[in-house]
Amino acid sequence: MSSRHSGSSRHRSHGSHQSRSSNADQEDLVEQVKSIVTLLYEIIASRPNEWETYLVSARSAMTALDHLRFFRDPARYAEQIWIIQGLQDFAYHDPDNGCIRDIAEYCQASWLRVLRNYPESVDTLAGKFCYTPNFFILRDAPGLLTSHHPISHFTCSSS
Repeated sequence: MSSRHSGSSRHRSHGSHQSRSSNADQEDLVEQVKSIVTLLYEIIASRPNEWETYLVSARSAMTALDHLRFFRDPARYAEQIWIIQGLQDFAYHDPDNGCIRDIAEYCQASWLRVLRNYPESVDTLAGKFCYTPNFFILRDAPGLLTSHHPISHFTCSSS
């Protein structure tokens, strides 16, 4: 019965097969990114001094998310929040020594994309937004939007 079913699929349009294959490829890529973020969570929790080893993985996850336009999909809200928080925790794994600037800035831009899709979401407004000289929101102050308010422990170093 299985062979008949797969045989009948040959009559479907080639474009339909490509679309399904593309969607499956995208889902596989999302799962790979989630695996990377899970690993980042684990590294920061158990071996934070090994963070440099995983820098390339974190950056490749960001590239994949951009390629997929992941943060434009409002149906993936919970995943978006979890991924941003994982990347952000990695970027700020050692607050005494600054952050990983490019990852921190990526997180800030990602929070803003999610906020655009969910402007009334308390979870998004309560997210740990990254500091830059022009903008930040802190987890401890949900909904607080402040410009030009430097906080030394949130500044980033280049890595």
